[in-house]
Order: sequence, then C-alpha cells, then structure tokens
Amino acid sequence: MQQLQAGAGTLAQKSGELAAGAQQVAAKSPELASGAGQLAAGTQQLADGAGALASKTPELAAGATKLNDGAQEASSKSKDLAKGATKVDDGAGTFASKLKDGAAEAPTFAEGQTAKISETMAAPVKLDETTENGVQGFGGGFAPFFIALASFVGALITWLILRPMPRRPLASNVSGLRSVLTGFGPAALIGIGQVIIMMSVLVFGIGLRPVHWVGMSLFMLLTTFAFLALQQMFIAVLGTATGRVVSLVLLMLMLSSSGGTYPVETTPGFFQVLHPFMPASYVVDGLRQLIGGGIDGRFWGSLLVMLAVLVGSLAISAIAARRQKVWTIKRLHPELAI
Repeated sequence: MQQLQAGAGTLAQKSGELAAGAQQVAAKSPELASGAGQLAAGTQQLADGAGALASKTPELAAGATKLNDGAQEASSKSKDLAKGATKVDDGAGTFASKLKDGAAEAPTFAEGQTAKISETMAAPVKLDETTENGVQGFGGGFAPFFIALASFVGALITWLILRPMPRRPLASNVSGLRSVLTGFGPAALIGIGQVIIMMSVLVFGIGLRPVHWVGMSLFMLLTTFAFLALQQMFIAVLGTATGRVVSLVLLMLMLSSSGGTYPVETTPGFFQVLHPFMPASYVVDGLRQLIGGGIDGRFWGSLLVMLAVLVGSLAISAIAARRQKVWTIKRLHPELAI
C-alpha cells in the first residue's frame, strides 16, 4: 500500500509535468505550423531549382566540350606563337643593328646648317615674280569686252532711230558714197557723243586709269564708226528687216567668240574657229593694250582690221546705194501685203 501510495504520488507529479509539457506543446504549435509551411515552400523551390538545373545540364555539357576543344587548339597553336615570338625578337635585333649602322652613316652638319636645310626643304623653289603691263583689277580686264559690246549695241540703237539710207539722196543724181555719207553723218555725231559718255563714265565714274587714254578714246571712236558702217552696210545690202536681224546674230556670235571674258582657247571649237573673223575680237585685243600698256603688233593689227571694216563697209554700202538709184516698177508700186 505504501508503495502504491508512493507510486500514486509520483504519477500525480508526472501528470503535472505532462500537463505543463502539453501546455508548452500547445504554445509552440503555431510556430511548428509556420515552420512546416516554410519547409514546404523551400521544398518547392528546391524542386524548381532541380528542374532548371536538369534543363541546363545539356548546355553546360556542350560548353564544357567547347572549352575543352578551345584548350586543345590553344595548346596546338602555342608552338606557332612561340615561333612568331622568336621571329619578332630576331626582327627587333636586326632593326636595332640596321638603325645603329644608319646612325653611323648619317652625316654631321655644321652649326646652323640644319636650319638652312630645313628652309630649303620647306621652300625648294624661290619665285621671282614680275607683272608686265598690269591693270587695276577685274574691271580693267573686262572693260574692253563691254566697250566693244556697248559700241555695237549703241550702233544698233542708232540705226533704229535714224534712216541708214535717206531717200532724198537716192532720188538725186549724187554718187552712192555721198548718199551713204548723208545717212552716216548724223549717226557719226551720235557715236562721238557715245564715246565721250563712255570715257567719262570709265575714267571719272568708275576710276579706270588707262595707260594710253588718248589712244583709247580714238580707238573707241574708230570702233564706233566701224560698227555703224558695218550695220549700215547690212541694211543697205539686205534690207532693213534682214539687215537688223543679221546684226543681232553677229552680236550673239561676238559675245561668245571674242575672248573678252575667258581665253578663247577654253571655249568650244566652233567659237575658236569664229574668233579670227569677229570684229569684236580685235577691239578687245586693241583696248587691252591701250589700257594696260605694252603696245605690240597685236594692237596695230587690230587697228588695221577696224579701219578695213570701216572703209570696206562704206564702200559696199556706196555700191548698194548706187544700185538703188535705179527705180523699177516694183519699187515704184510695191505689192500690197496684209
């Protein structure tokens, strides 16, 4: 009985401890549940990682194979690399020896000689430049072309105002030359005024300083008379309308073939062929020498050509005027035109 009582006491004591333990277990149950959830989540992540690792295993194997192949190729090429390094070393030694030999053969210069050699290499040619018969600039170079153009256009406008072949001398018994000079005289007076205006503008307005300004004025006057006579001849021989058209065509050809703006050698072959036959070509040559100086045979040739144009045009016009003194029925009674 005593043992039974002692056992019952011990059992009661253990029952209290068991109850206390049960309370502790009950208190730790939420933590245990949370840990079990974390364990389940970690288990899932471990499973996912294992799957990803399994999927990448073939790529890892292929990369390892490539790495192995590359290592073997690098190992096989290392001998070539060693040979190339040996050649580079030999070349460097040869270059050093040649450089040393070249330095030994290099000449020695006296003091200051190096600077002179440098100047000579920088400027190997020394240019001594002189200008013969220079002009003031582009204006002086282009002036002859525009003077020739202005003289021809002025003559064209003059014959638009005046009658090249007056009818009264043609109806009288005067000579053909006198009939021509009767129409040429008023036009020549206008031409003189034209030359005075052009020279005044060139010298006092623009500031052109020709070397031979008196000769330039006289040559311009000759050019104006020659162009007046030339256009008068066209009208006398070909008629008023046709003669003026021919004058315009000649003006267009002279603009391109006179060599007043660019050297005639740079123009097409057609204009190079026309150049010697254009009166403006000789006007440009003559005025250039009068403006810049340096008179030579080209000026005297230009002077003779313009004199020939003047005299020849007046002579041909006189012949045409003499023929026009013969009156025909057609001239007396021209056909009606609508």
